[in-house]
This record gives sequence, C-alpha cells and structure tokens, in this order.
Amino acid sequence: MRPSLLDPLFAPLTTLAGVGPKFAPLYDRLLGRDGRPARVSDILMHLPHGGIDRRLRPMLRDAPFGEVITVKVVVEAHRPPPAGRIKAPFRVLVSDDTADMELVFFNARIGQIQTMLPLGATRWLSGKLEMFDGLRQMVHPDRILDEQQLAQLPPVEPIYPLTEGLGPRLVATRPRPHWRSSLPCRNGTMPRCLPSGAGPVSPMRCGPSIIRSIWCRFLPRA
Repeated sequence: MRPSLLDPLFAPLTTLAGVGPKFAPLYDRLLGRDGRPARVSDILMHLPHGGIDRRLRPMLRDAPFGEVITVKVVVEAHRPPPAGRIKAPFRVLVSDDTADMELVFFNARIGQIQTMLPLGATRWLSGKLEMFDGLRQMVHPDRILDEQQLAQLPPVEPIYPLTEGLGPRLVATRPRPHWRSSLPCRNGTMPRCLPSGAGPVSPMRCGPSIIRSIWCRFLPRA
C-alpha cells in the first residue's frame, strides 16, 4: 500500500486550480486510462514531444524564409479584402527599419485584428516567415505581443500531445497548482530541492524539472 503522503499525486485532476467541469472531460479523454478520470500524476507525466524555437530575432531584411522568427515591427496599414470577395484574406502591412512584411489573416475577425494591431503601434510578432509573389508575409502569426507580453514569451515553446477541444495553451498553462498546499512536505517544511518562494507553477511548462522537484518532496532529507 502506498504511503498516504503520496495520495495528492493520485487525486483527480479536478483538485487543481483551473480544471473545472467544463474542461475536466477533455483532460480525462487526453490523460485518463482504463476508464478512470485523469489524475495529478497523469499531467505531471504528460511531457512535450517537440518544441518551437522563438529565439531568432533578426531584422526583416536579414530574416530567413521558412523559419520561425520573432520580430519587432510598426503597423503601417490595414488592407481589407476587396468588396464582394468575402473569402479573400485581411492583410496588415508592417515594417521595421530595414523592410516591410504583410500579415495575412483568413476568415478574419476584422475588429479583433484592428484592436490587436492598431495603426502606428509597435508590436512583436512570432511566426513563420514566407515569401509569396515577391513579398514577405506571415500567415496568421503565432503570437502578437506588446513589450510587456514579450517578457512572458518562452524562448522555446513546448509542443504537447493534444485532443479535440483542448488547445496548446490550455494544456500548457491551465493546471496551475500551488504545490505547497496540494502536495504536503515532510514536517511541513520545503525540501532543499524545491526553492522557497517558488509560488504557483505549471508542471506543463517545467516538464522533467518539476517532476524531479515534486518527487523529491517524498524523499528523506539529507
């Protein structure tokens, strides 16, 4: 029989903050086994199978085509589709000091795009740079960020196995347990392997490092 100290690892995933009745069935489908609901230990072991490197930050003139880049640009113009061509994309012209580029949005919510990319605003864009008809373009940028949001962009973004209805951001950030309260420590103290002041963390972002930190809570202290 397992020690009672390990019980929180085998608790339902719904005991974690951010996993409510709306998303619980989706996590069960992704992580559950043999008809049982997903458990905390399941999400700890749900590791990335790849990653997107967002560290390349060139000027547009020097940016390589076919690669994911992260660039700082100024919004120059909005280019709505011609009248009567409802399937044509909405385009946004952006530039830096060296070149310009078009952002291409199909089935666009024009109001939302205009809010995210107001004329004259400075934004950071992250996505794959392509060449089409002699023009630089980025189709549906992965990220559209201001300076404050850029600080939260991970240099390498993990790619996790998903299921329908459960997108990358939900899998990567939604379960955010406070490990001090959800997983007890020996004698009520923090082990040396997990820094004090760590606060709420996402196991989906930390991967193997958080798994080691969690399990080392249950080992005798030196």
